[in-house]
Parts: sequence; structure tokens; C-alpha cells
Amino acid sequence: MFKNKNNIVITFLSVALLVCLFLLLKSEPTIPYDENLINTRINTLEQENDQLQKDIQSERLKSANFMMKIDSLKKQAPIIEYKYIKIYEKIDSSSVIDVVNEFDSIFTTNRIH
Repeated sequence: MFKNKNNIVITFLSVALLVCLFLLLKSEPTIPYDENLINTRINTLEQENDQLQKDIQSERLKSANFMMKIDSLKKQAPIIEYKYIKIYEKIDSSSVIDVVNEFDSIFTTNRIH
């Protein structure tokens, strides 16, 4: 196959050169970057995340308070309805002067002038 030593040396050097080139080109190219820029961006994003977490907690608290108010109003609705049904029943069976006096008392109790 190989007739002389020069062919063997050339073949060996060619294979060694190919292996070296393959290993050299195979390595990942390094990308220059600024460490301070990356750390600053990470800190900014962490602060933004913390603020968003605080906003979420605040909105959850507001939502819970709002739901408690709704529940409270739902519990009071039958009581208010009962009071006004009684007032209307009273009005149905009374005269005009009694009706005016009744509404005057409602307005004064609720401080409506």
C-alpha cells in the first residue's frame, strides 16, 4: 500500500492535522459578555419580580375584603327586605298622613333632607 517512508509520514501528518483541526473547530466559540451588565439585569428582574409578588398579595387582600363585604350585604338583604315589607304593609293599611309621617321618619333616620 505505502511504497516509501515519505508517503507514510505525509499520511500520518495529514491525519494528525485533520484531527487537530477537527478538535480546534469542534470547540464552542466563546462569546464576550459583560458580567456587570448581566448581574445588573438579574437584579432588576428580581426587584421587578418582588414588586409583582407584593402587588399580587395586595390584590388578593383587596379581593378577600371585597368578598367579605359582598357576603355581609347578602346576609343583610333578607333583614332589609323584611323591614321594608313590614313598612309597605303598614302603608297599605294606613291613611295618607300616616304614610307621609312614616317616610319622614325613614328620611330622618337615614339623614336625608
